[in-house]
Amino acid sequence: MNVQIEIKNAQQIKSAFRMSPYLMTKNLSQAIKRVSYKVQGQSQKITPVKTGFLRRSHRTDFQGPLRATIQPTADYAYFVHEGTRFMKGRPFLADAVEITQGFTDTEFEKAVQDTLDTIGARI
Repeated sequence: MNVQIEIKNAQQIKSAFRMSPYLMTKNLSQAIKRVSYKVQGQSQKITPVKTGFLRRSHRTDFQGPLRATIQPTADYAYFVHEGTRFMKGRPFLADAVEITQGFTDTEFEKAVQDTLDTIGARI
């Protein structure tokens, strides 16, 4: 016995799946930007302030798709964040990541779902 199944929209399915890496990269890159700016903003809010320079020195750089770096550029940022033998660390950037974790999870879930919805709509 031989059973044959014909998929009438096979070309549309192939086309949609060929686009999926591009769409996923695009949507995740946008999510990374939103998350990076949210983390930077939160970090700036909770950064210890003496003169305000450390707080103002925060920068976010995007090195390409799916990659971002958030860092304060003040020379002494590491020592404030990690501490020294004379003072306890105040991990403002690590705390900001933790505080914004719910936002981060939601943004990445939305990026994946948007990609799947777009692929599904093309089939």
